[in-house]
Amino acid sequence: MNPQQTSDRRPRCRREVRASAVGEKVLIASVMALFAWSLAMSLGALALRDWSRRQRLQQRRAERRWRRPVEDFVLGGAPPSDAGPAERPAVLDLLLRYHALLRGGEAERITAYLEREGYVARALEDLRSGHRWVRARAARQLGRMRSQTTVGPLVTALQDESEDVRTAAARSLASIGGPEAMAALTSALADPSRWTASTVAADLIAMGPRAVPLLLEIVTQGAHDAAVTAVRVLGEIRDTRATPILLQMLTRSDDLNMRAQAAGALGKTGGPEVPAALVAALDDRAWQVRAQAANSLGTLGGDDAVTALARAIHDESWWVRRNCADALARLGERGLRMLVSLQSSSDPYVRDRCRAVLEALAAQRGARPAPPGSHATGPGQP
Repeated sequence: MNPQQTSDRRPRCRREVRASAVGEKVLIASVMALFAWSLAMSLGALALRDWSRRQRLQQRRAERRWRRPVEDFVLGGAPPSDAGPAERPAVLDLLLRYHALLRGGEAERITAYLEREGYVARALEDLRSGHRWVRARAARQLGRMRSQTTVGPLVTALQDESEDVRTAAARSLASIGGPEAMAALTSALADPSRWTASTVAADLIAMGPRAVPLLLEIVTQGAHDAAVTAVRVLGEIRDTRATPILLQMLTRSDDLNMRAQAAGALGKTGGPEVPAALVAALDDRAWQVRAQAANSLGTLGGDDAVTALARAIHDESWWVRRNCADALARLGERGLRMLVSLQSSSDPYVRDRCRAVLEALAAQRGARPAPPGSHATGPGQP
């Protein structure tokens, strides 16, 4: 190697050494930063756990201190003394627990106290928070407080950008009740969010007969989606006051979803005119309606139900045929005899389906199904 080459290699070696040293320093700094971050996260988790533990202990101490004064207030009417800011959450929690169990004068006394002492006002303030979880929590609390003064803000919250807030507001309105609250739920039933509409429907079902007048109004005057949901809810409530409107929807509506929901709901509300209307619905142009009518006839029965289902079991729709066979199985001795007879049908699906239903019934009873052509009183007899 000549002197010139040796001279050229020396600067390169020095640069490589310097680059290696810089790389080592960067690596060491990265490791130290990662260690510091991990240590900070661990210390933060420990601090948060310790804070949560102290909060729980403080909550339990506050509950023990305020349990007797709250009980005296709820049962006897003696207002408790003012609680400090740190103890107000415990007092509120105790009051809301009692509120969930009580109705009448005791519940009204709690609501009035919550209004007077600023608990309702604080929740309303949180309902305007910039954080959606705070708004959702406030909406849930307002429903538990059941103050009529909160209906307006909760109605506004039905338009919140957060689905969690809208759902909590709808649930709270259902809990509070009253004309304004109930009317606001009409729009919630038509909410494009399936979760919100389903939650409101469940709350209305839980309210039972008290929700029927509004639901009937929604069916006749509300938006289409809300009206269809209201028909389903009326069926779940099972109030016979809904039967005339449901019959009208089944026989006159041009919307197949409305007719199908009405056919299903009528099987739960019942009524003297319902079986004949359901038999007629077995000839509806939409298979969804025919399937629901068959299922409802299996619940209600009627003089012509067995004959009508035996005719409809040859329907072109698979679901209609299936529902007819299952419905016949629920119609007592006449239905079972018809299933046995239909095992001799020229339609292979009808034969197979009737046989399957009879075998399932026999398995439930621990016996063998009746053979084709038998005139036994039901499956299980030889």
